[in-house]
Amino acid sequence: MVANFFIGLLLITFLSANSSVKMSIDRENINEGESITLNLNIKNIDSVPDITLPSMPNFKIINGPNTSSSTNIQFINGEMTKSATTIMNWTLMPEKTGRFIIPKMSFEIDNKIYETNSIPIKVNK
Repeated sequence: MVANFFIGLLLITFLSANSSVKMSIDRENINEGESITLNLNIKNIDSVPDITLPSMPNFKIINGPNTSSSTNIQFINGEMTKSATTIMNWTLMPEKTGRFIIPKMSFEIDNKIYETNSIPIKVNK
């Protein structure tokens, strides 16, 4: 029982030490009428919060969030490692042509702040 507690504590420590939130899009240069996929890659965070996209007046949300999760546990030479990944994605449609910025996002998860970078996008005629 005590051993299970310490294993759980080690896993939580491992997960939080290597945790990250990264935002990306599938393309930064598109033509009018095309959509982009916005991805949020959440690594090694046990409790994924409800995520609401920030205001993006030049984009319409067509689909999402779609969420998928995976967990990988390995035993190598008697040592256990665990990694968990959650991917959330949205399909966005630009409402006009021009150069725009997908704003950075900020999340508080388990008393830790995670921030993404903003992403530029160009919508051509």
